[in-house]
Amino acid sequence: MKWSSAVSESPSLSSAVSQCTDDLKRDLGERVPDLIILFVSSHHAAEDEYTKIPELVRRHFGESLFLGCSARGVIGAGREVEQRPGLAMTAAHLPGVKVLPFYVDEGDLPDKDSASETWEVMANTRSVQRSGVYPPVRCVQRGDGRPVGRP
Repeated sequence: MKWSSAVSESPSLSSAVSQCTDDLKRDLGERVPDLIILFVSSHHAAEDEYTKIPELVRRHFGESLFLGCSARGVIGAGREVEQRPGLAMTAAHLPGVKVLPFYVDEGDLPDKDSASETWEVMANTRSVQRSGVYPPVRCVQRGDGRPVGRP
């Protein structure tokens, strides 16, 4: 198992992704990441820049499972970037681990004060805790944002 993180303060989204992916590839060596997690500051939100991120990441990491979100500040590689452009990526090479994404519409989320069991049922994770069996995938998105399927 190998985790690596990188951060960029480039004001250019494509440059920031390239800088981070170069750093991650250098640190991971020949290992292919199974999971990519990305946080991007609101400075990159102009002109629908966020919609470009999945394709930029796919160019570098192909079919690695990718998830991301926007943030006011980002943290990576032992650094914190706030109040200026920032992009942080974490990559994980997880041999023997099966990562299964799922999708939940905002309207399907339990109340924030709900019991943990309610959240477990919503995320279909109770079977994992009890038996080690992975939950079924509820929905997966491709790098281009199109859904793969929803049971």
